[in-house]
Amino acid sequence: MLTNPTQEAVSPTDSTSPLPPQKLPSTRVVSGFGLLLLAALALVTLTNPWWLDDLWRSGSAGSSGVTTVQLSMSGFRPKAIDVKAGTEVRLRLVNAEEGYEHELAIDELGLDYMVQPGSEQVISFTPTTPGSYTFYCEACCGGKGNPSMRGKLTVSA
Repeated sequence: MLTNPTQEAVSPTDSTSPLPPQKLPSTRVVSGFGLLLLAALALVTLTNPWWLDDLWRSGSAGSSGVTTVQLSMSGFRPKAIDVKAGTEVRLRLVNAEEGYEHELAIDELGLDYMVQPGSEQVISFTPTTPGSYTFYCEACCGGKGNPSMRGKLTVSA
């Protein structure tokens, strides 16, 4: 028996009860939903962190003067690299995937570098003409036709 503010005895099934009885979700259902949500978030994060593209959008040289470019089945990171004309560009190409080789090619600059699975290499070149150049991977992943396997090198004056 519950009591109301006026201290009258009220039965939980009494139709005059101020609040209808409520059924709360079981802890098991709530926990299961939380785990499902966490698993979905982890899957999206690991497969294609599209919301992180702005963080990876533009590459810049670290303290060693080398810009790291990660090559994977989900594309290039960063997708854009900004450099100055006449300045040596050093890129550390990292292919952390096992089983797939990747490529960084820029046709207009005559660049074409293959990176074996699980390896990395540092390349250098000096672009002299300002402009915007597309880099891509044609080794796998759909090649130039796959938008995730393309990036942009912007050379400014």
